[in-house]
Amino acid sequence: MRLLTTEAQRHGEIEDGKDPTTSPTIGAAIEIHPHLGAGFLESAYEECLCHELHLRGLDFKRQMVLPLLYKGLK
Repeated sequence: MRLLTTEAQRHGEIEDGKDPTTSPTIGAAIEIHPHLGAGFLESAYEECLCHELHLRGLDFKRQMVLPLLYKGLK
């Protein structure tokens, strides 16, 4: 098991992974944060992230309903 100690190393590890959309998605999120900063509702970040993903030509689905099975919760 490899221990990652810095953000750059963790990002490099993700790039070596199997999903080629991981790095561009993280890059889109990193692009947004300096422009908005902290303190907005999640919906503001979601709107900007969707826009940034679209600008980058990445396919995505917004607010998908996922099955959730947790201690009898349906």
